[in-house]
Amino acid sequence: MYYKSPGKHVTKVARQAGKEWCAMSQEDRQKYILLAERERKRRGRAGKRRRRDCA
Repeated sequence: MYYKSPGKHVTKVARQAGKEWCAMSQEDRQKYILLAERERKRRGRAGKRRRRDCA
């Protein structure tokens, strides 16, 4: 999202992304979770990051 909004501050883009993430269904989120896990393995990072709950 940041690269699609080059003029905005990172914090504003991150807040918007968080709102969109919380609005997604669990099925929609799963696609991105799998992509992130594959990327972590590709880069050699072990373990999972702590995810915050949407409130």
